[in-house]
Amino acid sequence: MQPPLALALVALAAAEVKIETKPKPCKRFKCFGRKDPAPRSPYFAPRGTGACPEGASPHLAKCCAERDACATICGITEELCKKAFDDCYVRECEEVDDFDEHEQCLKDGKIGSD
Repeated sequence: MQPPLALALVALAAAEVKIETKPKPCKRFKCFGRKDPAPRSPYFAPRGTGACPEGASPHLAKCCAERDACATICGITEELCKKAFDDCYVRECEEVDDFDEHEQCLKDGKIGSD
């Protein structure tokens, strides 16, 4: 025979208990030491859409999106994002087979890096 307390605990564990609580709203994200997750410089900020400027080589789309994402990282420097963009556009342009498109891709990438 089981002691009454052990039996009560088994019954309690088997019972389905519904406790309804209101979910707490999430706190707005803040970077450590900053009030805004994105850098504030107008010269180094995400474009918002992740798209390249109109007229830029379509081969740079991935690099432009990554540049925008990079610019939103807390504490990131413009130099690191610029280096990542440079590495990306060189890599993406190397994949272009057409000579004229390849040259245009490199030219647009250099402009986007400045």
